[in-house]
Amino acid sequence: MSHEMYEQDHAVYVGKPAWHGLGTVVENAPTPYEAMQLAKMGFNVVLSEPLVADYANDDYYGKLYTLPSKFHATVRTDTEEVLGVVNKNYKIVQNSELFDIAGSVPGLQVETAGTLFNGAQSYVLMKDSEWAVNGNDEMHEYLCLMNSHNGTLSLSALPTSVRVVCNNTLSWAISEGSQRMIKLRHKGDMEDKILGLKEALDEWKNHKAKFRAAVCTLGLKKWDREEITNFWRDCYTMFEGEIPSQRSSYTEEEHNSRKKAMAILNGWSETFDREQEEFGNSAWIAANAVTNWLQNRKRRTTEATISNKLIGEAAKNSTRVMRHALSLV
Repeated sequence: MSHEMYEQDHAVYVGKPAWHGLGTVVENAPTPYEAMQLAKMGFNVVLSEPLVADYANDDYYGKLYTLPSKFHATVRTDTEEVLGVVNKNYKIVQNSELFDIAGSVPGLQVETAGTLFNGAQSYVLMKDSEWAVNGNDEMHEYLCLMNSHNGTLSLSALPTSVRVVCNNTLSWAISEGSQRMIKLRHKGDMEDKILGLKEALDEWKNHKAKFRAAVCTLGLKKWDREEITNFWRDCYTMFEGEIPSQRSSYTEEEHNSRKKAMAILNGWSETFDREQEEFGNSAWIAANAVTNWLQNRKRRTTEATISNKLIGEAAKNSTRVMRHALSLV
C-alpha cells in the first residue's frame, strides 16, 4: 500500500486524520508517553541469535556446511515478526528511547507519531509554538524524529520550518552553525550518542530565536521596486548566470537567455504581487518569491519534492537567498 502502513502498524494524529484515514485522532496533544501508547508503539525489538548460512567446501566435494553467520534478525517481541536483518555490530534503539528524546526538548508538543512496515520504521513529529512574520504571515516549526529497526534509517532528527500560506518549506539553517538533519548510525555507544543528540537539539532551540529574529528583520524591511528588482537580479545571477544587458540586437543565444530571464523575473513579480496584497511589501515576501520558484521549478514525485525542500538542493539554495536578503537590510 502506498502509505506503507501495514497490518501491525498504527499512528496517532492531533486535530485531524491523515489522508489515508488510518490511525487514532485526538483533539489535544498527548504527552510523548501517551502518544507512544496511543500509536501502539510500546513494543520492544530484540536481536536474534546469529543466523545460519550454508558454506560449500571444495575439499569435501562441494558438501554444504551450515555455520553461524555475522548477521542477526531484528524481531518485534509482541508479534515475533522479523523486521530486518542487520550485522553483528548493529545496536537497537527502542521506540521508548525515541519518545524519551522527543520529551527532552522543552516547549514542543506531539503532532503525529507512528510506525511503518509493520514496525520496522518509526517516527515522532513534534510541533513548536506558532508565530507570525510582521504580525500576519503564519509560521509553523517542527522537529521530526525518525528511527528504524531494519537498518533502513539512522536514528535521525530533522528540524524544519513550514510556511503555511504557500506551503513553502524554509530551512531553519539561516541561523548560525546549523545542520538540517542529524543522523546517528546504529553502532557504537548509542547511549552516549543519544545524550549528544539531546544536547544538539537543546542548542537548536537556542538558535531558533536567532532564526525568528532574522525572518522578522526581513518582514519589517520595506523595499521599493528598484531595490526588489536589483535583489531578484542578484538571485537570478546566483542560480542561472548573467542576464544579457538590454540593447538593440542580440545573438540567438543571448535572445533566448534574456527571454528565459524575463520569464522567471516576471514569475517572481507575479508571486510577490499576489502575496503582498495579503501580507504587505517586505523583503521577506520578495525573498519568498524566489524560494518558492526554487522549490517548484522542476517536476518531481511528491516524495522527491518533499525531500528536496527539506534536505536537498532547494533547501540549501533557499538559505542562500535568505542570507543575501539579510545582507541588504
